[in-house]
Amino acid sequence: MFKNEMPLPYHLSENPKERENEIRSYLIGAKRLRIKNDKTSVDLTIHDKTTYKIVRQYTEPNLKGKKKIKENNEQLTFAQAVDFLMRFPGYIERRDPIDAPVCPYCHNRSVLKAVEGVVPTCYKWACVSCNAHVLCHQDTCIPMGMPAKPELRKLRKDAHKLMRDIMELNGQSPLAVYADLAASLNQSRKKTHMGIMNEEECREAIRHLLILKDKAKEKAEIA
Repeated sequence: MFKNEMPLPYHLSENPKERENEIRSYLIGAKRLRIKNDKTSVDLTIHDKTTYKIVRQYTEPNLKGKKKIKENNEQLTFAQAVDFLMRFPGYIERRDPIDAPVCPYCHNRSVLKAVEGVVPTCYKWACVSCNAHVLCHQDTCIPMGMPAKPELRKLRKDAHKLMRDIMELNGQSPLAVYADLAASLNQSRKKTHMGIMNEEECREAIRHLLILKDKAKEKAEIA
């Protein structure tokens, strides 16, 4: 259950199991949340969709009174963030919920659902009027793109398979392959993402990816 409408500040349960479930719910459903006590406040902001960046603010007395100090900690995985919050003696003050994507077919707000039969639990945003949906990044409610019907989901899957093949042949990162694809399509990198493409755009991307894959094969054979 996601506490999107829970009044704030929200005091976490003293029961360890309930507290852990509450923390997981907040982390999964937020771009950012803040916990605080009398001396310290901590912001956890999602970074690159898989890890969390911590900014800690606390007061320290000096000759002129008290001053605020910011401390940037290392990035934490989801499990590390849960463990950190379990040990932090404070309460959640506020959060920035993740917006539900709009279905491009029906123009309805999508609904968050757990993906059946998957352990650990992962989530998807699904349209209530049609079969369009999009998966979320692991341990978050951040959608991987726009909701899509079965045909488009298959095209995206095929395109990602070609990208992985190119990455393996060229030893490239996903960002590098996307940059090559954007140049091949003669469009900006911002517009070149499978998760926001429609059927026609995805088919065009696949055509160009096949060409890039053939070039990568030729390069690998020469080497």
